[in-house]
Amino acid sequence: EIIEGVLGTDMAHHFRQVETLKGHIEKLDKDPSDWCGEPSASLMLQTMILHVADISTPAKPLKLSDRWTAMLRQEFYGQGDHEKALGMPVSPLCDRECGRFAGPQVGFIDFIVRPTFDLLAALAHRVENEVLPELSANLVVWEERKAEEELAAQSASAEADGDAGGEHPAQAVGV
Repeated sequence: EIIEGVLGTDMAHHFRQVETLKGHIEKLDKDPSDWCGEPSASLMLQTMILHVADISTPAKPLKLSDRWTAMLRQEFYGQGDHEKALGMPVSPLCDRECGRFAGPQVGFIDFIVRPTFDLLAALAHRVENEVLPELSANLVVWEERKAEEELAAQSASAEADGDAGGEHPAQAVGV
C-alpha cells in the first residue's frame, strides 16, 4: 500500500486517478466511511490524499505557497541546467532563461489542482470551506503575475525590435 501511495504521486497517473476517484464517489456516495467495505476504493482514496498533498502548494496560504513555489522553481531550474549540460532538451518549466513561470502555474491550478481539490471537497467539507478559498485567492495572484510576465515579455520584445533598428510602437503612431 505504501508503494502504491508513493507511485500515486506521479503526475503521469493523475487523470486516470481522478477518473477512478470520481467513479468511486458516484458508486459509493460521498461518505468516506461507506468506503471501508471496498478495499480498492479505500486504497484509492488514500493514494489520492497523498497525491493531493503533493500538488497542494497553490492551495496553501500565499506566503507559504510562494516559499514552496520558489523552492520548486529552483529544483526545476537545477534539472534544466543539468539537462542542458548533458545536451538534452530542457523539460517544460525547467529553463531558467525562459523567464515565464506564472502562466504555467495558472494552467496547473486551473487544470490539475482545482479540479482535484473540487473532487476531494465532495468528500471533505473542510476542503471546500478552508482550502478552496485559499486556492481561489492564490489563482487571482498568479493571474496577475501572468499578466505582468506577459507585459514584461512584450516590453522586452519591443526593446529588441527597437535595438534591431525597428520603430518603437509608440513612434509608429506618432507619440
